[in-house]
Amino acid sequence: DTLASELGILARGPPRLITTFAPVPPGTNGAVSVLGLGASAAGGLIMGIVMAVSLAVENTACRKNWLSLAVETVLKGTTAGLVGSLVRHHFTYLCRKFLSDYTTKA
Repeated sequence: DTLASELGILARGPPRLITTFAPVPPGTNGAVSVLGLGASAAGGLIMGIVMAVSLAVENTACRKNWLSLAVETVLKGTTAGLVGSLVRHHFTYLCRKFLSDYTTKA
């Protein structure tokens, strides 16, 4: 998610609000960009590769099934990076909306 935040600001187009996909200014809570989501997926991919290599080096059983282990951990890592980023942005949007609605009514 840090990759998404840090690299997403370099996107050429405006980020989109995760709930309505409306363009919003950079830095808006709950906004995502294609570049930022790609960075999250890439971060998960790297983590999956590191995990697969670590398991293969440390465990003989994993070393025997290295290819299937690598495919599984890389897919899970990439998916976790992307989905985790989407969930975090959606949750941030909902929290900000709730707090905004709560303080407006008070």
